[in-house]
Amino acid sequence: MRSCEAFKNAIEIIKDLGIPNPEKIAQSYPHNLSGGMKQRIVIAIALACDPILLIADEATSNLDVTIQAQILDLLRDLKTTTISSILLITHDLGVVAQTCDRVGVMYAGELCEVADVKDLFTNPKHPYTKALLNSVPKFAQTGKLQTIAGIVPNLVTPPLGCRFHPRCERVMQICKNKKPDNIDTGNNHQVACHLHIN
Repeated sequence: MRSCEAFKNAIEIIKDLGIPNPEKIAQSYPHNLSGGMKQRIVIAIALACDPILLIADEATSNLDVTIQAQILDLLRDLKTTTISSILLITHDLGVVAQTCDRVGVMYAGELCEVADVKDLFTNPKHPYTKALLNSVPKFAQTGKLQTIAGIVPNLVTPPLGCRFHPRCERVMQICKNKKPDNIDTGNNHQVACHLHIN
């Protein structure tokens, strides 16, 4: 049996997220909703317990550009009005550039670089971050798209040392044997790479 207070709270949250007809939507099945509506409902579910951190894992995947923009606007609004922090997990560097304040770049389950978003895009330090940014198609792209050579390692038996070393163009012997420490290179920018260790 549905609690009247919980149902009223759900209606309020759905309404606050700008969803029309919240009473009807609260009683609808997922197959009755569009992709963007489903994303909003999942966000509403996450907000129901008044969290201080919202983790949004691929919150805009499989959405068309217009709906994606609406979801990103909603997340920005939530950050300023409702919730103190949002952890956005995504492969979409365009979303990162538009939405994030700080970025953590991961490769094969390990953090390799952390920086303010503008600093990361203008001054990437880890070879993986540089390769990742270079592989993004450019508006005036000519010729072949750049790719990252090799394949992602097997995480059951990951490579020793830096996990990116089998694909890195600047690999050194130490990279193959020793995992690099995460160091601060200034400007609140950290990188885990032997190229930056003195």
